[in-house]
Amino acid sequence: MGGTLTLGTAVGISGAAASPNMGSQTPTAALSMLLALLNVRLAYWAPTPNRAFWRDSRPRLWPFYVLRELLSQTNELSPYCCLSDGGHFDNTGLYALVSRGCRYIVLSDCGADPKPCFEDIGNAIRRCRIDFGAEIDLRIDSFLPEKETGAAAHFTVGSVTYSEAHARALGWLDPEAEKSRKGVVIWIKPSLTMTDEPADLRQYARQNPVFPQQPTSDQWYDEAQFESYRRLGGHTAREVFGGF
Repeated sequence: MGGTLTLGTAVGISGAAASPNMGSQTPTAALSMLLALLNVRLAYWAPTPNRAFWRDSRPRLWPFYVLRELLSQTNELSPYCCLSDGGHFDNTGLYALVSRGCRYIVLSDCGADPKPCFEDIGNAIRRCRIDFGAEIDLRIDSFLPEKETGAAAHFTVGSVTYSEAHARALGWLDPEAEKSRKGVVIWIKPSLTMTDEPADLRQYARQNPVFPQQPTSDQWYDEAQFESYRRLGGHTAREVFGGF
């Protein structure tokens, strides 16, 4: 985009939760038109990377692309594509990594899930099985909190087994051997064991029982909240990768 796409813009695009076109969560055609007419359009039109205008900073005929939003006619086949919140399709990023046939996947599952019900990971696993025939084996037991002790762990290690057809499509050398089609998935989910966390994290959790699953509607982070999430992320990462 000619150097005009900043980190702040990219982060803002990734949070475009409200849009006339929201992937698998796109509302009815009438509601999509209403959202477009009311300018509830947090999505961003960016040049499609493999098309002729990929260096352009913005669409040349923007009214045409607004009309396409109005009519829910957005895809990646035109010179410009409509980018919105990735969570409209897969909130984890797992789908894209499986589609590439990655052998080692580190999955950071940070969607708000206070119950927990693991909706994001469940949707991603189902879509990977339906579209690629990939079988992903992950255990949820470690993240089920007990009343007094909290969760059992901050992460769990599972596996992915790619289908023979997908392996062939990716051009792998030995697609028939199941061993060559296996990969490792490290699933990280914000959680508290209430045993090994630093004192300030445990204090913040006692004062804020929903932590670390506070809803995304909370857009007013104070310093203590921000530092608690940052500290938990660092603590979890050291635990995950300390043994590697």
